[in-house]
Amino acid sequence: MKINIKVKHLILTVLTIMLLVPLVSFVIIPQINLHLTEKRLTDGDGDQVGKDTVMDLLEKPLLQSQKWELIRKSMLDDGPAHRYDVYAGPSFTQTTTDDTSVKFTWNEKLPYIKKYVKEGPVNGFLTTAAKNLAGYYAEQNNWKQADKVLANTAGRFTGDQYDYDKQELSLERVRLAMQSSDLDEADHLMHQMLETIKPDDASMQAEAAEMRARLVLQQGNVKEAYDSIQKALAAYEKSAKEAELYDGDFSVENDLQYEQLQSLEWRLGRLMNEKAAAAVSVSGTVQRANGEPLKHVGVFLREKNVVNQSVSQVEPYQVVTDENGAYTFHGVMPGEYQLFLGFAFDQIDGWTYPVQANDWVNIEGNDDITKDITLQELINIESPVNQTTITGETVEFAWEKVEDAAYYNLSVNIPIDGGSIGRGLKTHITSTATHIAVEELYNQSFNILVGDEEDDMDPIGLLGLANPESRFSWNVEAFDEDGNLITQSNGYRLNEETLGNLPFFYLKTRELTEADHKLLDGDFKGALDGYMAGYEEHPEDMHNVRMIVRLLGMKGDGTIETRDELVFPYVKVLAEKTGAFPYILELLSYYYEQRDWDAFDHWYQRAEHGVSDLEKGVIEALHAKALIRQGEFEAARQAFAEAVPSDLYHSETGNWLAVSLYQGASFADVLKIADDYPEYDSFNKGRPWKQLIVEMQTEAQNRKAAYIETMRTGLELYFKGDNAKLERWLKNTKEPALTEFVEQLGELE
Repeated sequence: MKINIKVKHLILTVLTIMLLVPLVSFVIIPQINLHLTEKRLTDGDGDQVGKDTVMDLLEKPLLQSQKWELIRKSMLDDGPAHRYDVYAGPSFTQTTTDDTSVKFTWNEKLPYIKKYVKEGPVNGFLTTAAKNLAGYYAEQNNWKQADKVLANTAGRFTGDQYDYDKQELSLERVRLAMQSSDLDEADHLMHQMLETIKPDDASMQAEAAEMRARLVLQQGNVKEAYDSIQKALAAYEKSAKEAELYDGDFSVENDLQYEQLQSLEWRLGRLMNEKAAAAVSVSGTVQRANGEPLKHVGVFLREKNVVNQSVSQVEPYQVVTDENGAYTFHGVMPGEYQLFLGFAFDQIDGWTYPVQANDWVNIEGNDDITKDITLQELINIESPVNQTTITGETVEFAWEKVEDAAYYNLSVNIPIDGGSIGRGLKTHITSTATHIAVEELYNQSFNILVGDEEDDMDPIGLLGLANPESRFSWNVEAFDEDGNLITQSNGYRLNEETLGNLPFFYLKTRELTEADHKLLDGDFKGALDGYMAGYEEHPEDMHNVRMIVRLLGMKGDGTIETRDELVFPYVKVLAEKTGAFPYILELLSYYYEQRDWDAFDHWYQRAEHGVSDLEKGVIEALHAKALIRQGEFEAARQAFAEAVPSDLYHSETGNWLAVSLYQGASFADVLKIADDYPEYDSFNKGRPWKQLIVEMQTEAQNRKAAYIETMRTGLELYFKGDNAKLERWLKNTKEPALTEFVEQLGELE
């Protein structure tokens, strides 16, 4: 069979194929790859998009608009608050989950962002790109080039519809001029920018007012800064009311920008009251223990009231370290701050930022502060590791020796829904290994149910380390002889060189009971009935008693008092049979509330033996409070002097101040105590003891003898717990600082 093909048809076919090959290679395939890449970026799978893929696409013959979009999605960020993989500070460490961008180095993305700033589409993302590029030049200390980028970009925005972008770029120019200490230029730019803001633009007026106040403060004029913020607050309130922006129950007080202005007003007011000349600078370096400086690390000096919140774009003090790992904050006002750092994974891999919950930067007076930060290598652990299964009666925890370590603290973590929760096991270990009985691990309580809030409880957390199906982890921390954290084993280990042993293990010395299964299934009442029955049948099995204590609160009326009465006999059994610290402490607290001092003293004597230094500090603080209630004031004063320094949160500073004042200590003496041991709670707020003492000292100046007598009367009523008479005293006493001091003491009970 023959098939005849005309020559012209053959030529057309060949030509068609020749045209289709480049069309597929240079147009269709790149468009498919672009679509897949953009979909991954949009879906938050940026970590699955390789740098080479993006770079290759940017060199393909795509539409220019498509290239701009790819640069925007893969290379731009919203500033230091959204740039890093890990944010670490004294209050918490957080890993970001934003995988919409690829992690390019500046060397890799610089030419593309420069092109975007010069030729890219004119919209809000152009502002973001310009800020990114200016920030890069600022990190190089090339302030002129940084300002030039912002000024030139602002020139690309024409028309009233872009007023916001132009003003944002102007504010950024002011901020960078302030950061470089060119205050004259900052002042000039600020005045130019203020002339462009419309009177009815309340948001931008407030943002500019805050920046101007910080500039004026950095220039040394505290009162002018304070006055300007007061005017800005009044204008913001008036504008919000006139525009009827807030309806119903929502008020201006719920507005973030308004809260920032209020916070600034309060700090400036404090600065004026303390008659400080101006705000100060906080500077330092970030480096590794081997001396290597860490450049491009985010540094955030965070105010006390936000340190438990995620790092945000509106942080007033945020910079990036330069090529030498150096950073500087200008115009920092008095207050208590914590230093948080932002890292890329490769910067923190195998290293740790060694900070504790009570690591604060306290700004007082007019002296500039230097705060150098040194990352330390993670501790290598030896056992238990790599999901070892423990079946014996003890667990050996072992790790490598740390140079200059005086002692080690050991903690353990259990998994719960959405994360994990930890608890300290043992403190002040002077060797590099310790044995802990499995029963002692079982005694560790991670959660107690009070009331009938079953939906809020995690059964795995309630079962704790007694769950043979849970995988646990552990951490060891090394401290120097002054109690400063050197390093720890817990951290990021992301490659073969830093990976080492993994801190996971299982405890399988027991099997789940029927009651345990009910608990894990969420049947709390059924589980409690099962533990009760198990205890009656096997009174020697402490697991049932432990779980009764953790669950029994649901049978009460939801109050602490009722729960304490219900669990008391079971806690006493656990304290007598195990001698474990948590149960002895609960007994002591119960007898303290009952004012049963004979029983309290009996268990206090027993608690002094076999507990760690940290646990002893907790017991000593409670003992000091008991001494107050018994009228042994000098003994209580000495007990607080031993207990408070060992407590990270200094939770009994107020009582120490009170008994010291009652015993005749001067305001100057107790002011030093308040200064050395400020109170913090778990949210890092605490009570303002120092401020109250200063105010009380002022109140007492003109009538010292009478004031002291009034103060002693109020303190004595507080010590005796005579609440009726104390209420009358508070109502009749006219000194506001003194009454506030006694009221704050009452909240400690």
